[in-house]
Amino acid sequence: MQHLKLTRACRVDLDIKTFFQSCVALAFVPEGEVVDQFELLLADLPESTRIQLAEFVDYMRSNWLDTKYPIRLWNKYGDDHLHRLV
Repeated sequence: MQHLKLTRACRVDLDIKTFFQSCVALAFVPEGEVVDQFELLLADLPESTRIQLAEFVDYMRSNWLDTKYPIRLWNKYGDDHLHRLV
């Protein structure tokens, strides 16, 4: 975010903040639904926000949703080793 100069935008723009948080949450979506859910998140953004996030979206697609880091390596959906302290 810092490299893309989106740190301030993330603090002041609720759409951008929510989008970034949702991208992190993709790790907990079933592997086969990750790309579709990303596209739905993107489609829900106003056009001006999509334009502002274009470089980040390209980064997400090329690094995390395509082949550089396969989804199966970072997806945590259904992992039994994740425990919650009660």
